[in-house]
Amino acid sequence: MRVNFYTLDFKKKIFLCLFLVAFAMVGLDVVLYILSDISTSKTNFVNSSKVSKAKHFELNDIDKSDIVFVGSSRTFYHISTNIFKNANIKIYNFGVAGNFIGDYPFITSTIKKNGAKEIIFSIRVSDLFIDYYLSGFKIYTIYELMANFGTNKIIFLKTLPDYFSSFHLFLRYSEAIYNRLTSFYEKFMPKTKTTTDNFNTGNSFDIAINSDCVSNDTRELDSKFTINKKLIVTKCVNGDSILFANALPRENYGKVLDLKELNLNTLKYMQNYIIDPLVKDGIKVIILLEPIFDGTKLQYDINEITSAIKNAKIVDLTNLEFDDEELSDWEHLNYLGRKRYSEFLVELYLNGGL
Repeated sequence: MRVNFYTLDFKKKIFLCLFLVAFAMVGLDVVLYILSDISTSKTNFVNSSKVSKAKHFELNDIDKSDIVFVGSSRTFYHISTNIFKNANIKIYNFGVAGNFIGDYPFITSTIKKNGAKEIIFSIRVSDLFIDYYLSGFKIYTIYELMANFGTNKIIFLKTLPDYFSSFHLFLRYSEAIYNRLTSFYEKFMPKTKTTTDNFNTGNSFDIAINSDCVSNDTRELDSKFTINKKLIVTKCVNGDSILFANALPRENYGKVLDLKELNLNTLKYMQNYIIDPLVKDGIKVIILLEPIFDGTKLQYDINEITSAIKNAKIVDLTNLEFDDEELSDWEHLNYLGRKRYSEFLVELYLNGGL
């Protein structure tokens, strides 16, 4: 009897521990949901969350925009809303760090609901040659679930666990939580609010002056460190973000990559669940093949791409060149490259190229 008593007691303890863990996870999700909702407004959003960015999009009367740019961090950091605004072009920067083709059905549904004249999806040309799901889903919503089911049943089954795990908000916002903790830690390090050492000369560098956000429209988000360069990230309330840093060495300088065989799953997913739903609503769709900065030379048949993708204009900027001083790292432009890239896109749009 004594043995059975202790066994039963042990089982109760195990059950209690499991219950407390489950309760803590649910409680954490509730807290994160509330914090995310509070952190999203007309002037603020959670950087790595397309759900938060969608709410910010809706709150800013985006249906009046001429263009909505959709993409990853290479849209978030590279597109200047105010440079377009100065040319009398209304845009919204729907770039979300870590988002790729797999994440766009949700964004497509958000744009359809709110309306826009033209959507520019910025992707790497190499993304068209691999299965879209391999890049993962930043936040896996019902829209991605339905698109997966309609595209390929095997992919649907492979990614189904990702859908259920996405309900745990801690996994959704882990990157944002990390950045917030890093930002909090950096507050205890000696530095000034708007200046930091110039990345090459050691002279004072004023972030506010070198930002193209409107007056009082920037807040220092966080400071990170790469190998030996300091990276400053500034977020604008209009949806943009800007990188201030030197370029790291181009990792693949001189490397040649031959791209062959467009991926049929990726093409079907894009066509049926990203491009066509927008076109049916009378929205013009542009697929922008974005510049590559790591020094790789890509070889591919652009005519094959334009023939495979229907109802969308293809604009190929893969080989658009930037100087080293215009790069933040081998994937991103800094504030100098961002300015030139945005000005280039403005001119392209005004000349009918976008």
